[in-house]
Amino acid sequence: MSAIKIYRCLSLALVLIISVMGMFGFNRSFAWTTHKKGVVIDAADYDENYGRYVMKASGEEYFYFQEDGGDWKCEDLGGTYNAIRLSDARVAYFFKVPPPLYDHRLIYKIVVSIKYDRTDYGDSKSGNEDRPPKFYVMDFRNGEYDKKGEFPNNIANNDYHEIGTELYDIYTDQAQYYIGSPSGSDPYEIHVRIYAPDGYGPSDTDDDAEIDIDTVQVFLYVKQKNPPQLQLVSPEKGSNGKVNIPRKSEVLFTVKADDLSDLGYNIREYYWKIQYADEPSPLFKDINDEASDNKSYTFNEVGEYEIYCYVLYKKEEDSSKIDTIRSEKLKIPVRVWHPPTISDAPPQSAIDSGDVFWYNGKYIGVAG
Repeated sequence: MSAIKIYRCLSLALVLIISVMGMFGFNRSFAWTTHKKGVVIDAADYDENYGRYVMKASGEEYFYFQEDGGDWKCEDLGGTYNAIRLSDARVAYFFKVPPPLYDHRLIYKIVVSIKYDRTDYGDSKSGNEDRPPKFYVMDFRNGEYDKKGEFPNNIANNDYHEIGTELYDIYTDQAQYYIGSPSGSDPYEIHVRIYAPDGYGPSDTDDDAEIDIDTVQVFLYVKQKNPPQLQLVSPEKGSNGKVNIPRKSEVLFTVKADDLSDLGYNIREYYWKIQYADEPSPLFKDINDEASDNKSYTFNEVGEYEIYCYVLYKKEEDSSKIDTIRSEKLKIPVRVWHPPTISDAPPQSAIDSGDVFWYNGKYIGVAG
């Protein structure tokens, strides 16, 4: 067959496909159009009764919604919950987790809960109502939304229900994780998406799925409310708030950590780091000199320093991240200074210049 005949056959086939798609309602754009509102929920309130932090978005507080043409809806409804009505579209809610909860590995479970009413399934090709609204949570390791559930059909208007999912995959050493990696493009975030699919047939006569979204909540269940604390035992700080050390001294620093054995964290690993005071505060991964609860440092140069220490609590020697807790970083400011020099007699040049004075046959000169 000649190239011209092949081209004509392909052209006729393409025209036929487009015609059939138009007859059955598939004359739709295949690219999603994004409408961005840009809301990110970053407030987290502690609920002492349940040992969790609560993050809450109203239906209208979404980050974006997407549609691919047709008779879609993402309509603000206002009312008690500031709800939205979603149809033939998908909407995403972004939650920014307070960094300390993640960095100190306090979170052990995430629960996503969606309050909704007024549901209706979309029609499939068979004419049955079997295209339900669904919800998803972003798996950041694999870069995709994982389906977590479907909403029931024929829920009446103002007949409020809740649906949710529990997530135990949180930290980056797990097969999946549902909080964006702090070193990734979406740090400390949880993304929830709800989809009300298109019904089968032409957009002016099809029956699309619908749902009213009232609230989306994320519950962060934590091992304890705040990170464990560290205290400096010795040496003592001076009135300037720093440990003051003479040059060429070796000093033993000792710290005391909170006891978490009642939570099952019986193993403690201590990590240290020393740096100049004008350097940026180190990340946990940079505090990597493992020792015990005390460590010696020798100071040969005058200057301002900072010593950092934190404790890694573990349930087992080979615990994964979800079974560990990091303490607060303890910062110890240090000033290294020239010690005074005491001699029996000053240099003759100093006497001649009047830079020193005698008293009781002695003088004191301070180096530097």
